[in-house]
Amino acid sequence: LFLLPLALWPVLAPATAPIPDFARGSGVGGEGKQSSVASMLMCAARSWTDLATAGLACLALCWLRQTKDFLIVLKIIDLGGGAGLCGLSVSVASFFDVACAPVAGVLMTRFGRKYSLAPALLVVGLGCGALATPLAASPWHVLGLACVCGAGNGITSGLGMTMGSDIAVKLEKQGLARSKAEFLGPWREMQDLGMFLGPAVSGAVVAALSFKAAAGSCAALGVVGAVFTVFLVRETLVQSSAKSGAA
Repeated sequence: LFLLPLALWPVLAPATAPIPDFARGSGVGGEGKQSSVASMLMCAARSWTDLATAGLACLALCWLRQTKDFLIVLKIIDLGGGAGLCGLSVSVASFFDVACAPVAGVLMTRFGRKYSLAPALLVVGLGCGALATPLAASPWHVLGLACVCGAGNGITSGLGMTMGSDIAVKLEKQGLARSKAEFLGPWREMQDLGMFLGPAVSGAVVAALSFKAAAGSCAALGVVGAVFTVFLVRETLVQSSAKSGAA
C-alpha cells in the first residue's frame, strides 16, 4: 500500500526528471516521448476505430478465456466432481493451451492475425456452449471439452499484444501517438476489462437465470465475435508488411 504512490509516479508524472527512462517503459524515454494518462486517453480517442474493431474482438476473446475455466469448474461440481477433478480439468486445459502455442505463431506469421483470432473465438465460445448440452453428461466429458477450449485458447497465444503492437507501430509512424506505449496502455485496459467482466457477468447470469443461459451466451459471443472479426477487423499483418515494403 505504501509503495502504490511510487508505482503510479511514472504514469501520473512521466516527464519528471528523477525517473529514469527504463522506469517509464520501453519506447517512451526521451524528449517529447513521455506519455501521460491524458495523452493515452487522447490517443485512444484518435484511434477509436482500431479499439472499436480489433480491440473489441480481443476483449471478447479475453472474456471467453476467463469464463471457460469458471464454467468448467461449475459444471464439474454440478455433476458431482470433487476439487481434484476441478483442478485436473483446469490443468489439462492449460496443458493444451501451452501445447498449441506454436500453432499460434505459425497462424499469425504465415497467414495473419485474424486466422488466429476468429477460429479461437469460435472454438472457445462453442466449447463453453457445449457445457450445457449432452456432450457434457459426465465429469470426464467435461474434461474433454476443457481440452478443446484449452486448444482454442492456445492458438491465440500472444495475439493480443501482437495485434496491439502492430497498430501501435502504425500509429507512431503516422504521428497519431507519441510512443507505442501511448496506445498499448488503453489497448491492454480493454483486454483486462474483458477478463474482469467475463466471469462476473457469467456468474450473474447463472445466479439470475441458469447455467444453460450463461453457457449459451458464451457460445453466441464466440460466433458473433468470429463473424465480427472476419468482416470488420482489419488484418494488421498485411498493413505492417505493406509499410515495410514501401520503406
